[in-house]
Amino acid sequence: MDLMPQGGTAEEKFSLNAISGRRHPEKKNFVALRIARVNHCCSHNADHTYDDGTAVHILFSNREIQKGEEICIDYGVGCDVNVGSNSEETNYNQDELLINKDNLKLRWGVVCPSDCVCNESQMTLLVNNGKQLCKDCNHLFTIGKRAAAFKTIKEVINIQEKIFAPAFSKAKSHFAAFEIAIMTEKTLPEAIQHLRYVCNLYAAVFPFSTMTVEKLKLLENPKLHPNYLVHEYQSYQYGSRSNPK
Repeated sequence: MDLMPQGGTAEEKFSLNAISGRRHPEKKNFVALRIARVNHCCSHNADHTYDDGTAVHILFSNREIQKGEEICIDYGVGCDVNVGSNSEETNYNQDELLINKDNLKLRWGVVCPSDCVCNESQMTLLVNNGKQLCKDCNHLFTIGKRAAAFKTIKEVINIQEKIFAPAFSKAKSHFAAFEIAIMTEKTLPEAIQHLRYVCNLYAAVFPFSTMTVEKLKLLENPKLHPNYLVHEYQSYQYGSRSNPK
């Protein structure tokens, strides 16, 4: 009853406060009472996700939040390179951003200031570059160009930081970087760094989930992953390096 709009019907309150079903395992829209009170910001300092194990929707920080700083989330205006990076999906464009901003204004009365990150002229270019890099990374890895694929996925992560991509989308890229980097001894330390990012996020948000336990086991013993130093073994097999004694 406390939710906006004041005096509105249950249907009106649900329409205003519902969270998109894309975060729900059954793809249903739903209301999370506390998160419904969190305001929007395109350069948000928090994110939210649904936990299947506890049937709870979780709000969590995606960076250090200072004392007195308002906690804000993205109401869906934000964009990411892992969405629409497949060949059958369309590129992000300025019209798409304008539609999302119109939805912000019409549904919630939110108008982005002129200096908002979403108004930056480079946003569209960054997102489309990121999507292309995702495709390039998959192709490079498929044809065996591991070093080039690793360089490309790191460029994707860099773009995701600039466009305030969702935390778990960044974790997906970090885990991909881990799976590539763990293939050689030279990049093994970097692989651990990427995996640690993923583990820190999962341990904070889903401390008791099976996914978290599995990733923490990998961090403790990277040899458990099937990609562990597989490039080194292939090199020995094909004679590009002398066989170890």
